[in-house]
Amino acid sequence: MKNFLAMTRVVLKSFFRKSKTGKNGRIAIMIVGALGILIGAGVGVLFGINGQFFKLLGIVTEMTAILMVSAFIVVLVFGTVGIFSYVYFSPDNEFLLSLPVRSASVYLSKLFAVYLQEVVFSTMIILPGVLALGISTVQPWTYYIMLLLALAFIPVCAMFVASIVSIPLVYLASFFKNRGAVSTFVLIILFAAFMGVYMYFVYSADTFVPPDATMNEILAAMRGTFVTISSIIYPVYALAQFGAMTPAIIGGAGGAAVMLAIFLGTVAIGGALTVLISGKIFAVSALRQTEHGSSKASAKEYVSSSALKALVKKEWRELSRNTSFAFQCLGGVVIAPVLSVIFMLTTTGEGAFGAGAADRIVAWTMGLAMIFVAGIGTNQAATTAVTREGKSFAYSKTIPIPFTTQLFAKILLCNAIGGATILFGFTGMTVVAIIREIADPLAIILSVVLAALMSASFVNYSIAFDLRRPRLDWSTPREAIKNNYSTLLPMLVNMVATIVCIALIVVLTIVFDANFALPVVGMGIAFTALIVLAAVAFFLSAHFLRINADKYYDRLSV
Repeated sequence: MKNFLAMTRVVLKSFFRKSKTGKNGRIAIMIVGALGILIGAGVGVLFGINGQFFKLLGIVTEMTAILMVSAFIVVLVFGTVGIFSYVYFSPDNEFLLSLPVRSASVYLSKLFAVYLQEVVFSTMIILPGVLALGISTVQPWTYYIMLLLALAFIPVCAMFVASIVSIPLVYLASFFKNRGAVSTFVLIILFAAFMGVYMYFVYSADTFVPPDATMNEILAAMRGTFVTISSIIYPVYALAQFGAMTPAIIGGAGGAAVMLAIFLGTVAIGGALTVLISGKIFAVSALRQTEHGSSKASAKEYVSSSALKALVKKEWRELSRNTSFAFQCLGGVVIAPVLSVIFMLTTTGEGAFGAGAADRIVAWTMGLAMIFVAGIGTNQAATTAVTREGKSFAYSKTIPIPFTTQLFAKILLCNAIGGATILFGFTGMTVVAIIREIADPLAIILSVVLAALMSASFVNYSIAFDLRRPRLDWSTPREAIKNNYSTLLPMLVNMVATIVCIALIVVLTIVFDANFALPVVGMGIAFTALIVLAAVAFFLSAHFLRINADKYYDRLSV
């Protein structure tokens, strides 16, 4: 315990030292804080206003559980990436493991540092909604005890699961020369599958209600759906049942105590497994990563017919062989198509959107929104194009290759990633549309053109934004992404642009359908206007990069 506390102090001082953030990092923290407050306020208002409605339906416990499950999933996904970046693939492991402390103490102290960052995001999700729901529905005192336990232990549970999940991924990667690339690929597939399975259970819950059903039968069916969704991660549901005093096993205080015991027992078991298994495996696995694990590439691998091709290969290898960067930069290629297909499947059920052209177009735009937000807008390869180089940027300033060529290599790689996202996403959406008989060829073609232009514009503007003030003083990839406002503002701008695009398409389609019975015309006008704007944005951003590349490169130093 003494070694753990001492090592934790060392790790936290390094992890959060002021010199590592600087003005760029402070701006990023302020943006994240403002965004978190805004989202939290929205969630709080939403659940506060609808509290009595949830109480009428008898789903206060279930809505509480859904909030906590959402936080669990967020921490699980990003916590796993943090474990790879800061625990297993951190450059300071060799030094820390040489100190006279147990490897388990080093591991747990690093895990605790990652937990402190993730607990902030889980608090943004849990605290406002749960607190507003509890106050508006007059919950018992146990509800607020539950809230405190959730804030502290929901991210703990997720970190324990992430810790266990990381073990086989690191072990699997150890059999390959390019360990970072292999672990990244497995990690992306794993979480895409997890999200797909979870969303499938969420949307496949039986919501059928007979046409002649009474109000009580309708409410019972709706409550059954929410119970099914909440029960997917049962220990979290058990904690919600304790808080709302609605135990399912036995009633009363005894039943609530059982629910609490289920949750706390899960935390204890997860902690024990993490200490016993992960701590012992960490020392061997972490040291293997520092022993030239992914640096055995032959110089011949970089030989190309031109400097541009060589630079593109360099960019790809630097990105793909670092698990943290690769997950953040390539995750959208898999996750966006999965989400777009799920949205298409869940909004195009029998009798839902199959009747008219307007319905088909509106249904299509739901999947299109996921391509824009979860795919194009999460292309972190573009938002960290220069930042990823870190201190090695000094070589970019000295190699005898024009800055415009170096920048063009980054643009090509980022556009290839965006293109893969668009290809996989629209392929899946088109297959679903054909199966559900809602395919509209014109909508598909115009969507692909618009997505391609938006993706290329996003890449150009993001690279230009990062080039103006990159974060080059990072020690771990996690710092380059988390403490960098260059990764935040482009995503927010893309989200706003997506809302505008989808709203324009839907509104014009519905208006032309209602007034002229010509929804395709309304859709065509909307897409044409958006394509023109996206094309203008693309050419302006390309021109800006071309004339300013040398100036911004010259200003930078490491």
